[in-house]
Amino acid sequence: MKSTEFDYTFSFEPIQHSNTYVRLLNHIDGKCDDFVVSLQDNSLSIDGLATVPSISADLIDLAIAIHAVDRLIERRLDRPLSFRIELPVRNIDVFTKVDVSTLLVRVLDWYTNDCWYFEFSKRNVNGRDVEIQPRLPMGNFKSDNIEVALWSGGLDSLSGLFTRLHTNSRNHHFLVGTGSNPQVHIKQKQLAGRVNPLFPGRISLVQIPYSWYNTPSLEKIFYQRSRGLVFSLIGAACAYHIGSNSLFIYENGIGAINLPYSKAQVGLDQAKSVHPLSLLRVSELLSSILDSPFQVTNPYWLWTKAQMAESLISDEGKKLIPLSSSCDRIHRLEDGITQCGVCTSCLLRRQSLCASGIDDQTVYDNKFKDKNDSHLIAMLHQVNRIRMLLKETNPWVSLSKEYYDLDDIVDQISSKTNQEPSYLRMQIIQLYSKYVDEWNLFEKFIEKTLQPA
Repeated sequence: MKSTEFDYTFSFEPIQHSNTYVRLLNHIDGKCDDFVVSLQDNSLSIDGLATVPSISADLIDLAIAIHAVDRLIERRLDRPLSFRIELPVRNIDVFTKVDVSTLLVRVLDWYTNDCWYFEFSKRNVNGRDVEIQPRLPMGNFKSDNIEVALWSGGLDSLSGLFTRLHTNSRNHHFLVGTGSNPQVHIKQKQLAGRVNPLFPGRISLVQIPYSWYNTPSLEKIFYQRSRGLVFSLIGAACAYHIGSNSLFIYENGIGAINLPYSKAQVGLDQAKSVHPLSLLRVSELLSSILDSPFQVTNPYWLWTKAQMAESLISDEGKKLIPLSSSCDRIHRLEDGITQCGVCTSCLLRRQSLCASGIDDQTVYDNKFKDKNDSHLIAMLHQVNRIRMLLKETNPWVSLSKEYYDLDDIVDQISSKTNQEPSYLRMQIIQLYSKYVDEWNLFEKFIEKTLQPA
């Protein structure tokens, strides 16, 4: 394909720690801009581990390139766009394989509904420090007792970690925090630092922050469609480096499946970041890239957020809840405030803590208003609709007819895991039955909980 057939072309230099230049060609407006990428992966120099494998470094570079594209383009009328990405990689033979390139494009189409084309070239400069500095072979940790998980610093990641720590006392947990928001990085570190003394020697935080400078003056996109894939690629790179063939994601089932709030659903996020089918697709892609089975898994996709939060009912757990952040609007909030209190993520957080019987001590931004309570109304509409469908003679038929994704989830998970479709349908029905019951509790206190402090 010729470049003129694309909306945007991103041409990356070999990605280094700093001053990596990227040329952005906007074929829609005929503009050309250069910007700079910065990456900090020094935390991958983990005591007891050898140098970072070249394929892990390539996965990180790929993730950053995808995020830059999704973050810096300008969307118009939500129409699909087409991108050409020119990226140097170390393992050119891997990324030019037909099955890898095909899966990569399919996964990105699933996440973004856009057309992606990659032109990989052989990286011709030395790797970053973590790739070339010799270290001792792995000795402190056994791969069988390692669990690598994405660490957002949110309530789900905190709840999920607590549950996993209590479930198996032998495992060591590597938490992977990443992204381009410095506020989030600070919260991730603070929260992990508070959890660590409660479980001495069982937690390690690996942070891989990245950023870009001198970016073109476009309206930046905050709800990146590819974010789930980006973080999974970076998490998988860390897991592979550490010696694990799996990456855990801690996310409640309501947020993971993320059913639309209404058929119109305007202005509300319906991301596929950790959708069950997203994790299946990413697992397949990573297995192809690594040439070995690799699984991205969410052990809580059939749990409600309230069920996950129950792991924090101890005094120690309750004290940590206000330090976690679940807000969709953290980039817009003032310093020291991490929750707007009125977006759908904040409302689900408040509902889950109420249903769990936990007194919510989170500081919410009382200045942030939700026009006409649109997010709350949308959530209530969805809850009431699900409540009605569950009362039908055949609740699964009713639910899957209204939300067709559910049948796809059952069919594909069943084919990949050999779980019986009937069992999966029953579990999903139980998930949403529990969810609407929890809203019954929350609705009784909703006026009180939404009053300004």
